[in-house]
Order: sequence, then structure tokens, then C-alpha cells
Amino acid sequence: MLPQQFVITDHSDPNEILRRKERNTLRLFLGMISLLSIGCLLTGFYFIFIGRDADSYALFICGFVGFVIAIKWRNRSNVRVIERAQIKYIQLKKVLFNYTFIVFFKNKKGKFEMRVLPMKLSNSEKSQKQ
Repeated sequence: MLPQQFVITDHSDPNEILRRKERNTLRLFLGMISLLSIGCLLTGFYFIFIGRDADSYALFICGFVGFVIAIKWRNRSNVRVIERAQIKYIQLKKVLFNYTFIVFFKNKKGKFEMRVLPMKLSNSEKSQKQ
């Protein structure tokens, strides 16, 4: 952590990340999932009209799952630098088998986002004994 910023990096020098221009590329990923979901739904409707009902059910399921993922991840971010003044709170939560830090913060536009940071266990036998 730097005095004004929370920097997420695996470099030994956190200033390396500060020199780069940063973008939230997760938005592009969610946009692609949404477009693919719309394509699956439209193709599913087309398959119903031509009489291929079994194929349309699979496409409807894929489209629905894609929209659920896009809606669930809409407030997530993958930024590596967060201003400390913008952090609302940090939560530690167990997700599946590992613990995860969830950082809730305001982005530059003033909207709340979250950054998910999973912890990696290096020695799981020691951690289970404690």
C-alpha cells in the first residue's frame, strides 16, 4: 500500500503500475458476454420457428446463463490502483475453498464497484491445523 493508493501488483516496485494507463477491461468482457447471450436467444427463437425445439432449449439456457453472469458481475472491476480515500470498506469472505478479499470503492465516476482478490494458500496442511 502506498500512502494515497491501494496498488494490486505482483511486481516488487508498485510505482511500475502507477506509470501505466489503466482501464477496466472487465467491461469489455461483460459486453461480449451480453452480445453472445443476445445472439443465443435470437438463434433460439429462430430454431423454434424452423422446428428445431431441442436445439433452441440449449441456446435459451446458454443465453440465460450469460445474462445472469453479466448482471452478477456488472459492479466488478479489475483495476490495479484504487485511491485510498475512495475505499468504502474491505470484506473477507470464504468463496468455495479459499478466502477472498472484496474491496468496495467508488470509481472515478462516483459509482460503487468491487474488486475481488482471492488468496492463494501456499501450504494448506499448515492452515488447516491452526
